[in-house]
Amino acid sequence: MFGVSSLGTVSLEELRKAHDTPQVYQFYFYKDRGLNQALMQRAKDTCIEIMMLTVDSITGGNRERDLRTGFSMQIDRRS
Repeated sequence: MFGVSSLGTVSLEELRKAHDTPQVYQFYFYKDRGLNQALMQRAKDTCIEIMMLTVDSITGGNRERDLRTGFSMQIDRRS
């Protein structure tokens, strides 16, 4: 099995040509329904077998190593 993200750096078509194994498409849902439709159609046209919906939030994870090292993320809410 092979996983491909909608934010990947290699195209679905390129991966399909290089690999003849089952592929999972990690689909990120956008506000733009037209973009969502186009991404799903592209995956269908490329013969992706499985669509996996990914839901993320802007909240960072609770990582113990970040607590130890003092790492933090700053979110700019001005934009």
